[in-house]
Amino acid sequence: MGTARGEIAIVGDFDEAAITAELRQLFPDYVSRSPYARVDREFREVAAQRIAIDTPDKENGFVRARLDLPLRFDDEDAPALYVANNIFGG
Repeated sequence: MGTARGEIAIVGDFDEAAITAELRQLFPDYVSRSPYARVDREFREVAAQRIAIDTPDKENGFVRARLDLPLRFDDEDAPALYVANNIFGG
């Protein structure tokens, strides 16, 4: 990790020169000792299962779930799935 490569987004009315000077002061010429490398997650097949949890005193409880697909950003279906993911709630 380091500040050698990054992006910043600033919204609103601002002085570009002042922001640039502040960022250069906050993050001087620090260069990461490690080169940039993408951190890939390993896809793991997980068997489907049904789990029932009885919580009579938790009427407002909710469940979060996640579905991993063996997909990378450079796959041809990735842009469409990214848009669909945002449409269905991110």
